[in-house]
Amino acid sequence: ILGHCGAVAVPLVPTMVRLLNDGPPSLHDKILGSIREILNVADVPYHAGIAKYLGSGAPSNLRYHTLWVLHAWGKRQKLPEHVVLEMVEALKDPARDPRSMASTSLKGLARRNSAEDVATVAMAISKLLRVQEQNTRELAWDILSDLGEVERVPLLVLEEDLKDTHISIRKAALQSLGGFDSGRAHVQAIAGCLNDADARIRKLALQKLGMGGQRAVPFWEQIVERLRDDEDNDVRMAASGAVVALGGAAAPCTNDIAGWLEQDGPDLHKAALAGLANLG
Repeated sequence: ILGHCGAVAVPLVPTMVRLLNDGPPSLHDKILGSIREILNVADVPYHAGIAKYLGSGAPSNLRYHTLWVLHAWGKRQKLPEHVVLEMVEALKDPARDPRSMASTSLKGLARRNSAEDVATVAMAISKLLRVQEQNTRELAWDILSDLGEVERVPLLVLEEDLKDTHISIRKAALQSLGGFDSGRAHVQAIAGCLNDADARIRKLALQKLGMGGQRAVPFWEQIVERLRDDEDNDVRMAASGAVVALGGAAAPCTNDIAGWLEQDGPDLHKAALAGLANLG
């Protein structure tokens, strides 16, 4: 009932938090749900006792609901740094739902925290790239990408994950890169994935290079090689797309593109015509 009372119930939140810490376990889910409902419609001063159930000793449903409440709280006000860092630790939770909720909340940091605060959290998240848990590492790459903080990851760590034995890790690391603002080292790391054994990674790398602008031009020959010789049709199409997307940045290669019209292969012909049209 209290959860549906909105701002009227705000003065009762401290009592609800005390019940959460001292009351019977059977009420915990209901208390957390009520606090979350109040936070959806009203500003409530943060109460430290709410984070009690972030530890792995609590049942997974309580860890999940606690993170959900913290997410709702964090949308309304800046949470204490130590609480945010506990949410980072929750990315290692053995259960999927708490990990997912922690990820959702951490992705929103850039919208309600200073650049300095986000940088502190990003550094903590980047350390999770070295843990054993595959799911945690994938989430870490995803959050760092969302926060725009991939540059804080040491290049050696990035290069290792782009060569990881698990394709999901390689994909997560590669997916976090790309764009016209990518640094030279990152574009080079992307190009290194063009020879990956998995066609899905080669395709993604080509899509990222297509967004690389002038920095991707030094890897023109590798892109053309994928277009001409790759055994996978989706990869060849992605290479064709990269040729077109690079557009004016690839102007010095106009003669190469025109020469494709004299070679065998419909993919080369299509890419040549689209590339020349894009170059004007």
